[in-house]
Amino acid sequence: MKFRMQSGDECLSLHLRETAKNATMVSKTTQEHIIRLCGKYITDVIVEEVKKAVFFSVLADETTDVSTKEQMALVLRYVKDDAVVERFVGFVDVQETTGAALAERIWKFVNDLGLDPMLIRGQGYDGASNMSGHIRGVAARIQSMNPLALYTHCCSHVLNLVIVKWCCLPEIRNMFGTVQKCAVFFSESAK
Repeated sequence: MKFRMQSGDECLSLHLRETAKNATMVSKTTQEHIIRLCGKYITDVIVEEVKKAVFFSVLADETTDVSTKEQMALVLRYVKDDAVVERFVGFVDVQETTGAALAERIWKFVNDLGLDPMLIRGQGYDGASNMSGHIRGVAARIQSMNPLALYTHCCSHVLNLVIVKWCCLPEIRNMFGTVQKCAVFFSESAK
């Protein structure tokens, strides 16, 4: 805010000079509330677009964040103006990473967005057995509840697998292993 005021933002300067200190709306709590409202507005716009498209696909991948908290990122894919669009709609906290638990979280999250999970026509996950397993994986669990929700291996993961498996240059193949080891090293570091 200091930068904005030094850059000549007279409206902000006036607001901070003239407004009572308890009404400036710059506290951490107020800013977090405003950010949440903006996020909710954006998500609501995406949900309305999905409702207009009627059918949609769910893309998900779970990972551990810096604080070792397990989360799943969810993306919706749908058609808008004759083009396929993908929109991130949120992170879901997960306690268990079993296929049943993750499928339940996805189903509930889609429902909580105000979308009908029976309108899911596609699912995209990585090749981990808890995600893609044909008996106990997320894909199988969701398909058992909605038979029209077809599973397709995530394209980003497919490209990675193709490069690693079929690359003729050992340097490139080894590079992926080195990057993975570095990621593990830093993620397990206390600092």
